[in-house]
Amino acid sequence: MNDAGDNPLDQEVSVATVANEAARQLQEMADARGVEIRVGDTLPTVTVDVGRLELTLVNLLSNGIKYSDAAKPERYVEITGVESGDDLCRIKIADNGVGIPAASLHTIFHRFTRAHDDREDLKYVDGMGLGLSIVEDSVQAMHGQIEVVSTEGVGTTFVLTLPTTPRDAR
Repeated sequence: MNDAGDNPLDQEVSVATVANEAARQLQEMADARGVEIRVGDTLPTVTVDVGRLELTLVNLLSNGIKYSDAAKPERYVEITGVESGDDLCRIKIADNGVGIPAASLHTIFHRFTRAHDDREDLKYVDGMGLGLSIVEDSVQAMHGQIEVVSTEGVGTTFVLTLPTTPRDAR
């Protein structure tokens, strides 16, 4: 694997541009489920493999939409972020969906793992349990980290920590 900065696919891009494209791709799905996609206006600029960043955001937004809570009158998934001043940025993808059971949080990035397989009311949700594994691989390839905080019935927040500049430029 190439170091960040040596990767010919790395480009300087506004996270807002990539987030808006991901939102555009998922708008029909969101509308069908009554979910509002919100993209913050203070998202940072990063130098990354744009394809990997887009894949990551599409997967995380898609999960937020798929696992929205139909019982809530307002359903949303939102992307916000900030530069932290240490050549890193933090991008939050938060929703007010059904949340992830605490017992499943340590396995959600494993291949073929679905946190809600035991819930009959969520059997309709498409997927094979690969999305979050792909997300984790993509984030690591961008020299970043991903964390998750979730409460059942409240929602889920994923936090991506990415370098704003290539490693060899720091």
